[in-house]
Amino acid sequence: MTGLVIFSINELVIKPVKQNGLSLVKTFHTTDIVYDFPMAPLVWNVVAFIDMTIPAASYPDVFKAAVDVKPLWDDQGSAPACVYRGHQTFGGAVLGVQSDPYIQTITISCPSRLNYTPAPKDAMTTPSSMISPDLLVTVNFTMLGISDDSLVDARRRTVSILVGLTDNTADVVENTIPTPLFPGSHLCGSTSRELRQRFVKPPLASSGIFSPSMSFLVSDLVALVQDPSLLVPRLENTATLRIFGQNDDSEWMVKVDYKDDSVLAGFASLGAVCCMLSLESNLCPPQGLWTVPEANIFLRHGGEIIGMSRRRQNNVTP
Repeated sequence: MTGLVIFSINELVIKPVKQNGLSLVKTFHTTDIVYDFPMAPLVWNVVAFIDMTIPAASYPDVFKAAVDVKPLWDDQGSAPACVYRGHQTFGGAVLGVQSDPYIQTITISCPSRLNYTPAPKDAMTTPSSMISPDLLVTVNFTMLGISDDSLVDARRRTVSILVGLTDNTADVVENTIPTPLFPGSHLCGSTSRELRQRFVKPPLASSGIFSPSMSFLVSDLVALVQDPSLLVPRLENTATLRIFGQNDDSEWMVKVDYKDDSVLAGFASLGAVCCMLSLESNLCPPQGLWTVPEANIFLRHGGEIIGMSRRRQNNVTP
């Protein structure tokens, strides 16, 4: 009986708690996506960030003025400007311990020409000239008090750019690899895309029952090269980044959160073990109360618990 109690605590409490702050991820590949799940609206966002040790990071208005995002619309319709959406700090002291990185972000959203928010499937098929124009990001390092006069600590001499396809800044920061811009760099790159499906509340997902999720698009800059266009201004102590959506017919990558150890899975394991124990003793409820189809659980845990019980009965030390 002691072995069964220990096993129950491990399966129902210890394992789910250990995975409480950790979500496993499955990766799928497909050439076509069925949009039968909740999905965040497609929004063309640019997030810029600097290290909080840079003095300008304490003055978001200065940071905002130093970063300009210009949509490169054609003349076939309206030309809405990009809009500053606010600033947000990530990192800092947690329980007295300084986390890294500690950054100040600003978010700039570039709306589409459409006067409505398209459904996810429509957003994928609508021509990009209607939803996501090419963008030109310009950073003025003089306004930020940053100069590239040393090879030491490059993080404090750069402004990093994240390209997002969702209006949630935290999702962009947590799922996008930054592209650093140095004073005098003039780059051009295309965007990739993948679908990310995350638990809305990971702690609840540990129960195995309440696991709602939300999907959103993740983008990274790929094929980054020196910008060949002479039409891009090259001013002193500035940097530019031209961003465009490449025609890409490669298969989609879909990353989905899941839990391997949950309370529900623990009950399943416990039920399977009790079914096996009921064949040898009366330690467990009747078999019908613990019906579980997974035969592999019998093989994985049944012998272990029976062995623990027998060793205890015989006072045998393993």
